[in-house]
Amino acid sequence: MTQKATVIEIKGKNAIVSVRRSSMCDGCEKNGGCSGSCAAGELLGANKTMTAAVSNEVGAKVGDTVEIESESRTVLGYAALIFLFPILLGSAAYTAADFFGAGESGAMLSALGGFAAAFLFIIIFDRLKKKNGRQDIRITRIL
Repeated sequence: MTQKATVIEIKGKNAIVSVRRSSMCDGCEKNGGCSGSCAAGELLGANKTMTAAVSNEVGAKVGDTVEIESESRTVLGYAALIFLFPILLGSAAYTAADFFGAGESGAMLSALGGFAAAFLFIIIFDRLKKKNGRQDIRITRIL
């Protein structure tokens, strides 16, 4: 998966880039004619930017427009971790509590606890990943 980005800061071998967030507007037949101001565009975050830390092996400098790339498998893995893992852990906690006779209230509280535990795991995973310093996104070329 590749996107265009602008380098806004250099930190050693990494760069901080500003990226226009992809949305469903990218495939719209109006081709940007509405500026993402339709209801769906507003709801799904059209025309918003985000920052990301990326590997800067090509030597890009602040202000450069660059192409960044990440493996689709990595992006899909993170999406599954963030969106599916909490649901699966919450469901598993509910099922286990129900199986052991905790009753409806106990099962619901267990599901909530499983959901919270999943997000705690995600936060710890994110902090460990940042501490490690490995970047899953890299600059492939300066445009």
